[in-house]
Order: sequence, then structure tokens, then C-alpha cells
Amino acid sequence: MIYKITISTDNYIGYYGNVTYYPLIGDTIDLGLVMLPYIYYADYYYGQYVIYITEFDKTCILNYLPLTQTPTPTNTQTPTPTPTNTQTLTPTPTNTQTPTPTPTNTQTLTPTPTNTQTPTPTPTLTSVPACDVNYSIVENIGEFCGLYIQGVQTGCQLASLNVGALSSRSGCTIGTYVIDWYLNVVAGSPSFTSGSDINASPDVTVVQPFSDEPAQGGTWFPVVRFAYLNSIQYTSDINLVNGSVKYSPDLITVLNSVCVEAYSCSSGISGNTYPVTVSYVNTTQNSTRAERSISWDLGSTNKYFAWSFKGFSVYDTISISYISPSNNINSQLENWRVGYNAGIPSITSNPKVYSYGEFSPSERALKLVTSLTGFTYTNGDYLLININPNPTNTNTNWEFAGKCLTDYASLDCGSLFNGNFSKYGYNFSNMVATFDSPISNPSSCILTISGITINAPTYTATTTNNNFFKYHGTVLEPSVGDVNRRIDPMKLSLYDSYLFLYQPTFSYQGCLNQISGTTITKVGSTITLTFDDITDYNVYKTQYNTVTGSTNMSNYVNDPSNINYYKYLTIGIISGTTCGDTLGVEYLYETHISGSFIFDDLNKIITVILLPGVNGYSSGTTCSGAYTTIKYRIDTINQKISTPNYSFKTYVRRGNTPPTIGNAIGSQYYRSEQRKSSNSGYLNRIRPKPNVCYSSTYEWCEENDGTLKSYTSFLNYEVTDLTDPVNNFEIKNVLDLNGCVSGTWTLLYKISNGIVVFPVPTPTLTPTQTPTPTQTPTMIV
Repeated sequence: MIYKITISTDNYIGYYGNVTYYPLIGDTIDLGLVMLPYIYYADYYYGQYVIYITEFDKTCILNYLPLTQTPTPTNTQTPTPTPTNTQTLTPTPTNTQTPTPTPTNTQTLTPTPTNTQTPTPTPTLTSVPACDVNYSIVENIGEFCGLYIQGVQTGCQLASLNVGALSSRSGCTIGTYVIDWYLNVVAGSPSFTSGSDINASPDVTVVQPFSDEPAQGGTWFPVVRFAYLNSIQYTSDINLVNGSVKYSPDLITVLNSVCVEAYSCSSGISGNTYPVTVSYVNTTQNSTRAERSISWDLGSTNKYFAWSFKGFSVYDTISISYISPSNNINSQLENWRVGYNAGIPSITSNPKVYSYGEFSPSERALKLVTSLTGFTYTNGDYLLININPNPTNTNTNWEFAGKCLTDYASLDCGSLFNGNFSKYGYNFSNMVATFDSPISNPSSCILTISGITINAPTYTATTTNNNFFKYHGTVLEPSVGDVNRRIDPMKLSLYDSYLFLYQPTFSYQGCLNQISGTTITKVGSTITLTFDDITDYNVYKTQYNTVTGSTNMSNYVNDPSNINYYKYLTIGIISGTTCGDTLGVEYLYETHISGSFIFDDLNKIITVILLPGVNGYSSGTTCSGAYTTIKYRIDTINQKISTPNYSFKTYVRRGNTPPTIGNAIGSQYYRSEQRKSSNSGYLNRIRPKPNVCYSSTYEWCEENDGTLKSYTSFLNYEVTDLTDPVNNFEIKNVLDLNGCVSGTWTLLYKISNGIVVFPVPTPTLTPTQTPTPTQTPTMIV
């Protein structure tokens, strides 16, 4: 074992002294002429140290004995040096003679130093200071054991660490250990802590060996905080030293550093929309990887950074900062909270908020381009991307992607289109109105209006060929690039009895944690829910009573010829241990209200019997879609009854917190309506408002949440005479002069009894009510 021995002093700092060491086991060792304080390394350190400070003709004695050894003083205990020629202050250290000690039988050492010449020290004192020499003995266990990390990566690995277990080259037995990892400099708090097992210390987040551990680019320094070596605990932290823990400062430096390459503009898979993608999935990765710091090295040509961040159902937070070490710049450019439950969208808050609807999975990713043009690049500049997981829900996943863009031209901002299509007007000259009469299909009464075109120019920019649209949250309708500028045909179902489905309470969205578990079993048409906790049981029962007691459900009549017969209950089922981004299976069942919900309060069991009900409507009824609607509902229920059986335990249920309308048990009912009008719009959207090229989004409509919208068209169609729909309808523009949705609609076209009354047409239309298409006269509005 090699120890580090320090002979320290306050009064003689900077002075030279001859040091002679008399080991307790015998022998004499001349340590020579040294400057104080003095550090040396040895495998044995017990005994007596005689320090002769020649400048002051002063001898100091330092005894260091084992804790069980008590020195026995003798009358000759104090050595009496007999210096000569002390006036000569220019020594020749090589001529120094070795003192000859005369140890007593009690091992009390009495050295007699010989005459020693000393050099002239720089400091001078007017009086001889008192002896204050002391010692510090520490062990260099790291060097003695030859500690190293097995299987450590060679060279710089991209954005991750590969590290094996702590090992010994000299055969030391290694027990529990903890290693702190510092980025670029060993100072402050470590970036993360690894260990021999997860319980080695409360702050251990990674167990060695580990591979592909995400890491920020730079030089990583592993510092052994403590390790059990040969069954003895050693530490590099002097504050941890006690009677059983020994200090070994070389544990700070004994392990070699590890290099990690940062992401850069040349990283990843060239040709991909985003060459670099980094993700976290809580079912396959350690939870410590949810929080991530990603460094992205820049170059002089990189003026824009395109990135995407997906927060899924449970929001996470991302920030992006520009770091210039040489210029002492740390400037935050982006700070966003992203996810379904992130809150009300906002581009003015800090952090900004990006959220999306439950049924808008295509918009889960926040996509933006961040400008770097405000910085003058200096070698070593980089982006620091910090991702912080949801602070309260560990069941979270996220996905980040990035790409460098060079200059403004690379964004293709000049290819963007004017957002106001409304100002160009519509062309009705080739419009055709046809009607599927009850003669050919008794249940089908559909008015189809086609042939309308837009007078606006055709644009070729899309989300695949234009970088601005590609790297922003953009939705573009195909009609933007249609060279014929056509509007898709409008179909109006003019049923005498159109069954419109109302759902006051949904049971197919949201998630809420339960107090305890629920075992759910499906056997054929029977679903059984067995609850561990009465509170969870009562939630379902209360929802059932509320739903069935509502006005539009309590008026149920057991008569299939009555519209109030067609009422249905829904029950949503999901599996999982906690709500979040990772859930198990999910099911939605519907049952006619005559189906049974049986509540067993004593045993906390709910039994649901799925029933499809019957169809009291006739398939041959003229201009009625009622039969088809109810048939589809019955077929759906029967299909779900026939699905495979299962049984599992879940700790979550369907539902949202107020004021939303999601519950585990919901309701559906129909109303018979006469439909004669409908709207049809084609929306282009950029969400949120971009940081770049904003001036190019000319005449796009800006919503309160920062969304930019452009409607290729937005028309209202209304039949004014249901007995002759082909010759009696009108079309209105839902957009105002700026191309934005307006509360006041503008009449564009109207035909009454076969005569076009707006705008004034020539020639006059000769109406006909046959399956043969009827063409309107040429007109441009």
C-alpha cells in the first residue's frame, strides 16, 4: 500500500529543512534537504521525523506512532543538535551527512543530527518561530489497486457513454462503489452518479456496467466518491472520513476521462427530414434518461436550426440555448411546454405552451425553425438542448429531432402563398347539381353539387418540397396545388328522418388514476368489473346513475317505433398502472339501454350485459337513413360481443378532470332531424406562428393561440325547397374579405325554381329533376 505523507507547518512555510526519518521498525532514512511543507509517498510511515531548519538553527521533532503504541519518554528524549558553521548559508546539499540516532529500549528515538549547511531562504524572520510541524497521512488506494473501468469506449462516441464495471489491475477485491461523473471540469455538483448497484447511494441513477447512456458532448471525468476495496471503505471526499472510512485523494484522478462527441450538423442519417432523432420511452429506458441535456456543435454556415419535439399525452418541457464559451454567451432561444395536458396554448407565456386535442395525433409534435442569425459564430459555439420530463408524472415519453439549415434561402420562404383565397372569388360556370331520387334508391336522397372552382392562382409549395412548410407544424389541403382549382363535390343528405347522434358524455377519451385496482373480465357479452376499493366502485355507479337519470336518457320507451327507444350506454376500459403516455389495452363498448348494469355493493362488483337492441325502422322507407344508421349500430355491438375474451387488472379508468365531459360510463341517443344545409371548408394551418418567414405568411389569419390559418374555400350550402332541391338552393361564402371566418356570410349563388336569381344570369336555366345532371348557366362570381 502506498501512502501520501505530508509534513506541514505554518511558521516555516517556504523554508528548507533537513528531514531524517527513523522508522519504528528500525533503520534510518535521510529524506534530504526539502522545502516545507513536504509531501512524499511511502508504504510505511510510523516512527520519528527530525526536521532541522538550518536558517534558524532549529530542530523540530514529529512522532507518529500506531494508535495502540504509547511512547515512553526518557531523559534523553530530546535530541541536542550541535550545529557548526551556521554562519555559512550557502550549503552543498550533496555533502549532507546522515545523522546517527540512538534508539532506547522503549523505541523512543534520540537522533543526534550532524552539522548541516543550509541555503539562505527567501523569507527572513527577526525571531525563531516555535515548532508547529504536523503530519497528514492519506492512502493512495487507487494507485495501489490499479483501479480502472472495464470496457470503456475508445475514442469519442456520439452523444452517449459506454462504461464497464470498476476493476483492479493488482487484484484488489472490489465491493460496493459510487462514481460521480463531471462534464469538462471536476467542480460543483456532478452531472450524474453511477454505482455498483442502484442502492449504493440514494443519488445513483445508473448501474455499471452501462451502455448507450445519453450524455452531453465533451470530456467526462469519473471520480470515485467511495469504494470498498479489500473490504475497507475508502473515499475521495474528506468530509466522509471517519473511524471506518479512510481517505484516499487519488480516487479523484485515478480513472481516465471519457470523450463524448456532441451532435453536429453532420450527425445522423443524411436525407432524412430530421437526420438526428433522440427519444425517451419509459417502458424500455431507465427513468433517469427522461431528463436529458443534448449539446449540438455549430459551424459558421449554420444560421437556422429546425427542430421537432413531441410531448404526447403527458407534457414535457424543452429549452434551447445558444452557448459561446469564448464569448461568455448563454442565451436562451426557446422554452416550451409540450403535450396534450400542457394547458391553454400560448406564445406569450414563459414557458410557451403547445397543446393539442385528444383526437389530433398528427399535431402532437411542436415543429419550429429557430434563427441563429443574431450571433456571430466563434469556434466552439454550440446549442444546449435541455429536456425536462413532466415534474409529477413519470409515465411520460418524448421525442426530439433536429436539423441544421444554412441560410435564409434554404427556408424557401419566397414560395409561400398568399393566405387570402377568398378575395379571388369562385367560378360557378361549370357547376352541376344532381339528385339521387327515391326512384333509383328509396332510402337515398342526396343532393350533389360539383364543378365549382376557385379563381385563385395555383401554388406548388407543399410540406415535402418546401422547407418552411416541412419544418413547421403545417397542414396543407391538396386543393392548394390543384391546377384546376376545383372544390370537391358537396353532398347534402336530405333525409326526412335523419338520425343525428348526440353524446353528452364521452367514454373513449382521457385517463384518471384510481385509488386501487380493478379486475376486468370479458366472457362473450358479459363484462365483469371487480373493484378492490369501494371508492373506485362508487365512481362507476355514480356515473351510471347520473347518465341514466339525465333528461335525454330517462325518457326511454320500450317501443322500437319510437325514437326514444334508441338510447345507448357506453363503457370505456383501459389498462395501466398509472395514467400517462404508456398505457395498455383499451376498449369501448356500447350497449342498448335495455342491457343490464348489475351492481353488487357488498362485493364491489359491476356486471355489464351487452345487448344490441332491435331495429324498428324499415329498409325501404323513402328518404330515410334511419334503418341504415341503426343497423350499423347493432352490427357494431354484435361485432364487439364476438371479440376474444380476456381478463386483466387495471389501476386507471377512462375520464377527464372537470370541466371536460369524459367519463368511464357515457350515453348516446338519437334525434330525428330534417337536414337541408351543410358547410364545407378547406383549411391550411401553421401551428404555432413561426419565428422565421413570418412576413411571408401574407394575409394568413392569426388565431388567439398563435395559429395561422388560410382557407382555400369555406362555403355554406342550403336547400331552400326540399321538394325540388336541384332547382332551389343557395351558396354562401363563410369567409370575409380578409379570408378569415366571418360571422356574416355573403351570398354567392342562388337558384330558385330553376332560375338563377343571384348573380343575375344569362341565359336562364331550364330545370329538370331527373338523375341526369343539370348544368347551370355560365357565370363567374
